[in-house]
Amino acid sequence: MSHTETAAFLFQHIDSIPHSSLRSSYKSPIMLQRAVKDLMRLFEHLESHGISPDEYASFVAALSPEGYKMSLAVFTDFSAKQTDLSTAYEAYRSLLAQHNVTTWHGTVLDTLVHVQNHPFFLHAAVSSFDRILVDDLQTLTPAMLKLTANLYSAPQLIQAAAALTAPSCATSRPLDRVIATHLFASAQDEVDFVADLVARVDLKKVTSAEPGTV
Repeated sequence: MSHTETAAFLFQHIDSIPHSSLRSSYKSPIMLQRAVKDLMRLFEHLESHGISPDEYASFVAALSPEGYKMSLAVFTDFSAKQTDLSTAYEAYRSLLAQHNVTTWHGTVLDTLVHVQNHPFFLHAAVSSFDRILVDDLQTLTPAMLKLTANLYSAPQLIQAAAALTAPSCATSRPLDRVIATHLFASAQDEVDFVADLVARVDLKKVTSAEPGTV
């Protein structure tokens, strides 16, 4: 679904999304539209970062006041809001599956979760081809990068990301480890970092067609 179609879908099923900001009887139509828009932005952000409802729920379950510099009262409120958002996100993703629809970022997240939960599916899928081209790396979302990292871990696959292990690259670690060991202030920073790694590789020197090369 497009952004507009997703918004219409949310309004159509608004009673199935258990979120406090959608339940306030005093809200005007404009305020309700803004609440839905804010919630959509959060859902899109979570999907584009490859964060599933289970992962979000695990994050919420692990929340502890010791990890935050805030009073107990403020933390309690923060934790309650995160629990509310986590429940809403799970309901939203369940609704998409129930109605056999998905979003642009949701498609990538669905694929990522599937290959993570079912390694045999990844093995069967990559065995049908021996090469994958990653185009426009600078436009990939964190979820797409995570999916690429999962594909890269498959020994049958030959892909452009394998060039990151070449001697000319600043690091010899696989792409998934490179991404996992860095903290980024934003999604764009994460994309720029990986794009810079690839840009520093001299692909002309990589001529072998054996697994693990381009």
